Amino acid sequence: MPLGTTVLVYFHSFISTEDEGPQKYAADRILAPNGRQRVYSKHIYPMFLPLGNNDYGQKMREYVEMILDECGADGVYWDEMSQSRYTYHYGEPWDGVTADVDRVKLTIARKSRRCR
Repeated sequence: MPLGTTVLVYFHSFISTEDEGPQKYAADRILAPNGRQRVYSKHIYPMFLPLGNNDYGQKMREYVEMILDECGADGVYWDEMSQSRYTYHYGEPWDGVTADVDRVKLTIARKSRRCR
């Protein structure tokens, strides 16, 4: 590596390229209103909700640690850090706040959460 070169590894915390990702992290999938898993692009990148208390979020933490500790990278290029393609997840866990409101009844029509 030439002197002064900084090495960053690309990282996207909302998508997984693992073949068994949808099964392995079934509870952590980002879901559409129809209950299907959201996909990022061309239906090949399933999307997951990386939270500090779920399996997928823990795996992402381990992955970043591996990039920095084992690979020796200077840092991480964290693409779409605060939010990815979809704003809302329709499924558990509910954040206790976000929901779609029935405009006629003024009641919760469907629970959701922000993908952040």
